[in-house]
Parts: sequence; C-alpha cells; structure tokens
Amino acid sequence: MINPFLNRLSNPNEDRLIEKLINLFMTSGKKAKSRAILYKVLLTLPVSVTSAVENVKPILEVRKVRIGGKTYEVPALLKAQRQETMAIRWIVQSAIQERKRHNTIARCLITEIVNASQRKGHARKKREDLHRKAEDNRAFLHYRWW
Repeated sequence: MINPFLNRLSNPNEDRLIEKLINLFMTSGKKAKSRAILYKVLLTLPVSVTSAVENVKPILEVRKVRIGGKTYEVPALLKAQRQETMAIRWIVQSAIQERKRHNTIARCLITEIVNASQRKGHARKKREDLHRKAEDNRAFLHYRWW
C-alpha cells in the first residue's frame, strides 16, 4: 500500500513509530480500519508523533522480585524498544479512556498526541508516576541481578 503521507514522514524513524502505533491501536485484527483512523489523525495533527513519544518514554520501570518471602519492587532500566512500546501503548490507552468525553477516537488521539508533545496529559502522568515509584523504591536497588 502506498503511504499517502510520504511528504509528511521524512525520516524512517517516524514511519516505524507510526507502524507501531497502527499495530498497537488495532483491535480484533482490523488493521485497515486502524490505519484509516490513524491516517486521518496524521492529516490534522499539528505536531510530530516522534516528539510526543519522546516526551512520554519512561527511562525506568519497577520489577517485582521475591526474596525471603517478601516481594520488593526493584527499579530497572528499560531498553529503547520497550520504552517506545510503553509510550505508544500509554498514548493509545489514554485516548481510549478519553473517548467517553469526545465524539470520535480520532479526535481523542489527536488531543492525546498534542498533550504528550507539550508534556501534559494522562500518558505523561503515567510516566511521572512510574518514575516516582522507581525513585521511592531505589533502596531496593541492590536486589537487582538481571
């Protein structure tokens, strides 16, 4: 399929992010419908998807480790691919949650991407909450062995 947004997508990194966004946005295997909605979003989007994903990407995550019958939440660094996937997943989930207030999922996705590029919104809040949780549990960092 020829990409109608070839002019808009100048770098391959953005194209890869949009493909990942299409795949994470897809439900029940309806990729064509997901692609159509996302292309409609890209036509009206005033900001770059890359900047939105960069602002939402988490650096740390919290993993559960069981030691001596107790479960500790240990902070761990994330690989770049997992950072992108989590950021896109959070943006999509936030748009789906916001759908209750707006008419269409496309409008919600536009709003969430714009908010993420401005370092606002639910996806950015999830990132900050995760980083705060990792910082609170940094005392258990010595339990990390992976």
